[in-house]
Amino acid sequence: MTGEGADDARQVPCWGMLHAVLLLCVFVTAQVAFSVVFGQMARGLTAHVLTGAATMAVQLPVTFSMVRRLAGGLPGAAERLGLRASRPGSFWRALGIAGAGALAFVAVGLAMVWLSQLAGRSADEFPAQPLARLISAQGPGWTLVAAAVLTTVGAPMTEELLFRSVLYQPLRSRTGPVPAALAIGVVFALLHGYAWGLPQLLVLSLVFTALFEQTGSLWYPILAHGLYNGITLVVVRAMSVPDFSAV
Repeated sequence: MTGEGADDARQVPCWGMLHAVLLLCVFVTAQVAFSVVFGQMARGLTAHVLTGAATMAVQLPVTFSMVRRLAGGLPGAAERLGLRASRPGSFWRALGIAGAGALAFVAVGLAMVWLSQLAGRSADEFPAQPLARLISAQGPGWTLVAAAVLTTVGAPMTEELLFRSVLYQPLRSRTGPVPAALAIGVVFALLHGYAWGLPQLLVLSLVFTALFEQTGSLWYPILAHGLYNGITLVVVRAMSVPDFSAV
């Protein structure tokens, strides 16, 4: 993950690890609190959509407010967070990373199936990711539309800002890209709360981090994250395959 000209992506951020951990705590606390509140008011996918939307409505303003204050203005905040143009030639680099990541994702999935068979268990015995179950069971309507928007736009924007920018950048400046990418990948995978999907979630996180590292722009991992979730949504709805996990 040490691309030739990623100077813009490698600048020391204007925030430190303490700020990053505080924003992570805001994210986790908001998700837990809103899931409890909306879990009392609604059920199923509706409660999940409300929780996600409310968390995003808190996380994004808090993030931009903090970085804007430290960076001396909103334009500076967007630049520091990685919401900027990519370097020339980034598209082809990103395409290569995405292709390699897709192969790794499939390989890890096949390895997990093989290991489960060696252990005498079928992959069908493992529980589906909770969100995938909710989406596959949801009937047509506005709730499903809202879930699609949240999954393909809201979640990628919120999560990439948190994991790839707020957390990754200060950690990278301390440890270097590989240890930082691995650490963020573990946190990213664990916070999705889906034990069977941990290895593949780690692969996804590493791919998203590599996209940011090699292009210097957070728009690439946001787009890749949204595309992955969108494909997952279509697969779950059209083919009733709950083993994939939207992130």
